[in-house]
Amino acid sequence: MVRLRVLPFAAVFLAALLAFASWAPAATSPTAGKTVVVARVSGVVRVHLPGAAGFSALHGARVVPLKTTVDALRGVVRLTSADGSGSFYQGMFQVFEPNVAPVGAGKGRLTDLHLVGGSFKGCKRKLAGAGAGADAKPIRRLWGNAKGRFRTQGRFAAATVRGTRWLTADFCTGSEVTVRAGVVAVRDLVHGKTVNVPAGKKYDAELSLAPVNTAPPTIAGTPSIGQTLTASAGTWTGTPAPAFAYRWQRCDAAGANCIDVSGATGITYLVQPGDAGATLRVRVTATNAAGTASATSAATALVASGPANITPPSITGTIAPGLALQAAVGTWSGVPAPTFAFQWLRCNFQAVCTPIAGATAIVYTIQAADVALTLRVQVTATNSAGSTNVVSAPVGPINPRITIGDVSLKEGNLGVTGGPSTTNFVFTVTLSAPSPLDVTVSYATADDTATSNPQAPFPGPDYRAASGTLTFKAGATSATITVVVIGDGTVEPDERFFVNLSSPVNAEFLDAQAIGTILNDDTPIP
Repeated sequence: MVRLRVLPFAAVFLAALLAFASWAPAATSPTAGKTVVVARVSGVVRVHLPGAAGFSALHGARVVPLKTTVDALRGVVRLTSADGSGSFYQGMFQVFEPNVAPVGAGKGRLTDLHLVGGSFKGCKRKLAGAGAGADAKPIRRLWGNAKGRFRTQGRFAAATVRGTRWLTADFCTGSEVTVRAGVVAVRDLVHGKTVNVPAGKKYDAELSLAPVNTAPPTIAGTPSIGQTLTASAGTWTGTPAPAFAYRWQRCDAAGANCIDVSGATGITYLVQPGDAGATLRVRVTATNAAGTASATSAATALVASGPANITPPSITGTIAPGLALQAAVGTWSGVPAPTFAFQWLRCNFQAVCTPIAGATAIVYTIQAADVALTLRVQVTATNSAGSTNVVSAPVGPINPRITIGDVSLKEGNLGVTGGPSTTNFVFTVTLSAPSPLDVTVSYATADDTATSNPQAPFPGPDYRAASGTLTFKAGATSATITVVVIGDGTVEPDERFFVNLSSPVNAEFLDAQAIGTILNDDTPIP
């Protein structure tokens, strides 16, 4: 039992000593065909020596044997070999120096860095079309900035350089080499050829994969006679990118029992009279070097007639500022039944109409800006076959509404000389909105329980009759009428008279009569 415990401990201790010894720098320069020098420039750099249990952090410079794996995913490493020196980053690689230059690498020895790491487990599902965007992100990559003979080898391509800055990246469907400086000789391992790629360019070595549809074709446009429909091929995977062929089909109302339309093999299709009452769809065939596949769009709506107006739209409601008008669409034909949109219009005396901003509902509240103008409503009927506009007859002109307010005041007493005093009853006449035109209205007082008769018995008339014409200049909304009330010292009930409005010009009445109430302010003599 003791030996069983000591032996593992001794083995671990010996391994630790060997590992420590292997980390001690044995040389300051690389040996061709045997070692390279790696040095951490920045970040985190790790190395995995052949036969070691795992990765160890790299601090400073280190001579390591070939087949060492370097992890520079989170740092920058400087690698020096007998063939040159360069910085490598954002990747993981294993170092080789083949005795014979690989195919496409030219003559002479080079330092070969094989990309390692990353997982390709999900590629089978993605390449089968189960997931879109299989190549959105690289699975592994390696940047290099080096002088000398280096090659970075990915899964499907190898990039050989003499002095340049470049990126090699592996995806599910291929490898991509991007050149930032110099020229890179890219060996396409899929197609067995070598391509020289200059700075500012990239090269993709891609697998040949048969087309697979991942989103079906679609049809854009209105399925109406005389209209043009346009097919979209949908979304496809496949390498190289497939080419597409189109075949338009005519189907029944349910989108079934489809037959090919003779000669309709373009990406667009002009809807024919023979399509009326039917639906249409398109079948797309994708082809590349690896195979052929087809997919079919959903059927369109019925090919039908556009909207046609039978009786025009109309407007109902009281025509005055602040009040609401409502549009009626009239009657229409069209299959399918159209929907309606509204645009209210403001028109001048020359019948020149302009759209009212924001007035697109079935109901419109008349604005101050509509005064002295007329209103119309444009109704737009729309279905899948098209749109038609029709405008109602005008209503108006829109006139402001006139109101007059009541007045209640005390009559006043005798003056200091014993004669009657007077009180001015000021009646305010108001327009509901300013008008760009002058507004006039006639006015006249009328007796009720108060009298204006100069021959009235004691205590005499209660007020002085008044009449005339009131004028609102353009833009004004308020004016006044003054009626003189005659005071006395006689105790009597409250009395009243009227101010009546008539004959409005460029306006309409909302309230055409005011009541003047003369409040008694006399007290009996004890």
